[in-house]
Amino acid sequence: MTTADPPAGFEVLPIARIVKSGRADSPPELNAAFIPPVLAVDAFRPLHAGVVQAAYDRIGTKLAVLAGQAVARGLTFDSRNQGRSHDPRTAPRN
Repeated sequence: MTTADPPAGFEVLPIARIVKSGRADSPPELNAAFIPPVLAVDAFRPLHAGVVQAAYDRIGTKLAVLAGQAVARGLTFDSRNQGRSHDPRTAPRN
């Protein structure tokens, strides 16, 4: 089935996109920027390696930076001492 064929009665999903080659004597090529519909990210390596892994790495780096800032500032999730510093040098004395 091509784009010229009517899709009536069919469910159609594109699985590839073909583009003209940069050279006149070369055959057509698959469009590297096209991401086909997949049920699992690792089913299409360029999606997993190029897009998802890059986002995962970027989020991980940001998380490490924010965690380092939280530790440096003495931030905790201690609900008993909200708003108080846990650094003994700056903690209020009773």
